[in-house]
Amino acid sequence: MALIGALFLSALSTPVYAGPVEAHVAAAVEAIINGDFDTAHAQLKKAEKAAPSSPTVVLGSTLASIDYYRGMMEFFGGDQDDKTLVLWRSALEKDLSFAWDKALVADLDAEDLFEALRSEVDSRDQFEAMVPEDSTEFRVYVNGRMLNHYDSVLQGTHLVQVLCLGKGLTGKWHKFGDPPDYRKMCVGMGDGYSDAAADSKKDKKDKKDKKDKKDKKDKKDKKDKKAKEKEAAEAAEAAEAKEAAEAAEAAEAAEAKEAAEAKEAADAKEAADAKEAADAKDAADAKEAADAKEAADAKEAAEAKDAAEAKEAAEAKEAAEAKEAAEAADAKDAADAKEAAEAKAEEPKAKEPKEGGLSGAKIGLIGGGVALVAGGTATYFALFRPNYTDYEYFVAHPSQLGPDEESEIERKHDLYRFTTLGLWGVGAVIAVT
Repeated sequence: MALIGALFLSALSTPVYAGPVEAHVAAAVEAIINGDFDTAHAQLKKAEKAAPSSPTVVLGSTLASIDYYRGMMEFFGGDQDDKTLVLWRSALEKDLSFAWDKALVADLDAEDLFEALRSEVDSRDQFEAMVPEDSTEFRVYVNGRMLNHYDSVLQGTHLVQVLCLGKGLTGKWHKFGDPPDYRKMCVGMGDGYSDAAADSKKDKKDKKDKKDKKDKKDKKDKKDKKAKEKEAAEAAEAAEAKEAAEAAEAAEAAEAKEAAEAKEAADAKEAADAKEAADAKDAADAKEAADAKEAADAKEAAEAKDAAEAKEAAEAKEAAEAKEAAEAADAKDAADAKEAAEAKAEEPKAKEPKEGGLSGAKIGLIGGGVALVAGGTATYFALFRPNYTDYEYFVAHPSQLGPDEESEIERKHDLYRFTTLGLWGVGAVIAVT
């Protein structure tokens, strides 16, 4: 309803359109004010269809208003995206300066959208109109604006009208890029104009040559542009590939270096651990060997000591037993000699003649026996006793004497012992006989 009210107020100041296009647009506005949108759409469609055959030049603002009102109905009907945008772009293609009517619709969102589309359409490419420079047979109008040979047209669909010499006005909707064949539009209006056009072969040839030249240049420029773009793309791609390869190579080198350092560190640690383990094992083995050697030495020393003590004890016992046996033998010999002497003394003496006393022979025997006993005693104290002291030390410390010294001491011991005992025994026997 806001749109209808605004259009009603605006219609009071709308000028009366002279041609059929303007009449259809006015009828559409009236239908919108009345809320009859179907009729409005139908009238705008008729205006669009009537534009090419209009007997008068249709202004750009009139052409722009056709799609402007269509877009307005779509916007306030709820479609504020697809159809609205297409229609308002089309309106601005016909008249880029077409102004938003604030008195008609005071909606800031709609106005902002329309202005944004104006900037978008203004940035489009423009194409040369290609109006012949020396043509005197026709005049060209696009969206109500007469064009010269140097003018260009904004990309999009436009109403092209050609005022042909002696024939009047013809038109059609045309989408630029490429311009239409303006002369051909006039030729289609009648035979008379066609004959006049046929006489203008030079103009056609010039136009064709000019167009071919331009097409050739455009084609070359396009090809060069593509080649440059391709070359630039390939260079960029090569640079990116090189950069990627270098980055990958650097990353691979870094990873390899890191792996090598890690392996080197691991090997060093493994070697250090192995050396430490080997040192620890060597130390343990050395300690074990030292402990074993110490234990073995201690055991050997203990065994040697025990053996030495046992041997010393055995030798001491043997010496003591030998001494005891020798003393016992000596005592027995002495006792036997004494007993023999006493027994001899107690035997009944043969009666001797009183005259004269002991015989000289008897006295000699007694003296000889006493001398032998005295010799045996001297031998005991002078020879046997000192040697027996050495013999006892030898028995107690056998390891301190050599084999020769040992034999010599034993020989002397036996010699002196038997000599002493022999002198004592023989002397005692002779003395008591």
